[in-house]
Amino acid sequence: MRILLVMCCSVLTCAPFASAQETLRRIQPAEQRVAQLIARGRAESPTFRRLTDDLEAADWLMFIQSGRCPDRSADGCLLHRVGHFEGRLYLRVLVTVDGRRPNHVVATLAHELYHAYEVVSDGTVTDDQTLASFTKRIASSRFQASNATLYETKAARRINQMVLRELRKPSGSKRSRMRPRL
Repeated sequence: MRILLVMCCSVLTCAPFASAQETLRRIQPAEQRVAQLIARGRAESPTFRRLTDDLEAADWLMFIQSGRCPDRSADGCLLHRVGHFEGRLYLRVLVTVDGRRPNHVVATLAHELYHAYEVVSDGTVTDDQTLASFTKRIASSRFQASNATLYETKAARRINQMVLRELRKPSGSKRSRMRPRL
């Protein structure tokens, strides 16, 4: 059984998609609809924008694509693999887009990107093994799924809820009261 980071394991291919609205260098959506959801999150949620700004400042790459996680009950996952591309480490995020409300997809993206932030900001993760050790160390809860062990952190759950609240607020009143531990 592979250990996962609320998140999962799988090898996927992902070609970056450049958003016409804003070009992010480190966060690479694989398709236009994911790029649009990221752009929406950045435009409508101060928390999502800060999170993505902090990830953009990191030396890692984040490849994001729509799809189902290996544990089908999860709406999003940070795949428990550390890759290498052009001299940089990278992580992959999957998010279920089909059949879900855009606000919920953006909040799920924030949740999974926060897990990525936890990894890149720690400084000890360099490969799959150190990622597994790190995940076990910081997890606030662990769930046994049919084909995986899923790990969760309280901070990622808070980010999900904060972003969802911000997206639900009318325009002009979107202000984050709490700065996430970014």
